[in-house]
Amino acid sequence: MESMDKPWLKTGWIDHALDTYQTLVESIQELAADWPTMDKEEQTSLEWLFRPTWERRALLGRALLGGYLSPAQVQRLARLDRQLLEQADLAWLCFHFRPVDLFRWGTPLEQSEEPIRLELRPSTLRAWAALTSS
Repeated sequence: MESMDKPWLKTGWIDHALDTYQTLVESIQELAADWPTMDKEEQTSLEWLFRPTWERRALLGRALLGGYLSPAQVQRLARLDRQLLEQADLAWLCFHFRPVDLFRWGTPLEQSEEPIRLELRPSTLRAWAALTSS
């Protein structure tokens, strides 16, 4: 029962979650390039295809906060989170991802003193502002 509430307790779950997260992060640029040419059905299919990966990323944050990740896994998660943030505008286009989500879920970047650089279109900032003003 405990592994249902904490799937990261299953052997290999964390590494598998990191692998799928890496696939997502490495796919964003290509997906975003093709996104405008896709019809709504194709976009929705991709959103559903990657939804479990986003859910696992949120669970990785819980596992991180609970101290279940090894130092190597923490470093990998930090690298992937930074790569995702560097593509925040593209991730918004495809998945409506907002950088604040990482910090809600838990990220090793919270402990970093390195600046995080985001390159965003004004339309993305307007969309985020609309979400927070209501």
